[in-house]
Amino acid sequence: DDFSRYLAGSDATEAWETGSFGWEVRDGRFESDGIGRAFALPTAAPHGRRLVVEATVIPRRSASSKEWKIAGLAIMRDERNYWHLAFVESPEPNGARHFVELQEMLDGNWLANTGGDSRLENTLNVGSDFQLEYDRPYRLRLEITQEGIEGTVSELDGTQRTRLGFAFGARAVTSGRPALTTGNLATA
Repeated sequence: DDFSRYLAGSDATEAWETGSFGWEVRDGRFESDGIGRAFALPTAAPHGRRLVVEATVIPRRSASSKEWKIAGLAIMRDERNYWHLAFVESPEPNGARHFVELQEMLDGNWLANTGGDSRLENTLNVGSDFQLEYDRPYRLRLEITQEGIEGTVSELDGTQRTRLGFAFGARAVTSGRPALTTGNLATA
């Protein structure tokens, strides 16, 4: 979406479902203040089994040192069933580590793709330890097909930094709508 077409200070409700406060159009970008967990979905985007979501994301520093922080893209069936490709910063007590993750929430169970009867085959794992720089734009791409899901983080010049993927098994979120997602990390 071209956010320069929206009134500065608006929440772009004519084309976006935000479900929470904190999303605002500023300087031609859709920004989140990063307080709490927040999703933004384009209203006109259909639910699909084959979907490609791309966005330029600029992670900003958060004031919170005790919370997990994320910012990225999601493919959502609903708030209990989705995938996200996100920049992550662990809380200071956990080392304030930076990394990129592709993870699934299935039936309200976080990290469903990594264990139990919903464990999925990891098909790509390149650069998940990528050290993001705050206030720097990155291109995120999340693609879901009938076979699986793949996420990529690239520099704006196209240089790929991270590629992560999973093949679908018997239990997985295999469809949804595109979304932006943040949690305790301000993002543009």
